[in-house]
Amino acid sequence: MRFEPKRQSPLSTGLAAAGVDHVRLQYEYLVAHDLDGYLSLLDQDMTVHGPGGPEGRGRDEVEELRRRQLRGSSMACVVSDVFASGTKVAAVGRYTGDALHGRPVDAEFCAVFTLSANGLLLSEKTYYCVEPPGLDWRR
Repeated sequence: MRFEPKRQSPLSTGLAAAGVDHVRLQYEYLVAHDLDGYLSLLDQDMTVHGPGGPEGRGRDEVEELRRRQLRGSSMACVVSDVFASGTKVAAVGRYTGDALHGRPVDAEFCAVFTLSANGLLLSEKTYYCVEPPGLDWRR
């Protein structure tokens, strides 16, 4: 069996490039507390899910979740890498501030986004990197 890499069409390459820009912008808008800018990047059916927090389904619920999050303490987010393929975009970095569940977070993260057909953000699922309890790497 021979592996043949899937060739992306110019349309999907353009969608992935727009998605990378939209993902980077959404973090900039949230850190700047620019809710209107953030909302301009979302599809009407946007869903957001973060660890240990509520899920937002639809643009109105996502807006309310982010509004509550932005009322919290200051937030900092440093995105170190963004990867895209087709309609999927992943961002990794470090987040410090209030999370969707209202508690402070200081952790590395990976967020996986799905893009709509017109390049807007359709879904976001965030994962935080934490040490499993009882794990001793020194052994």
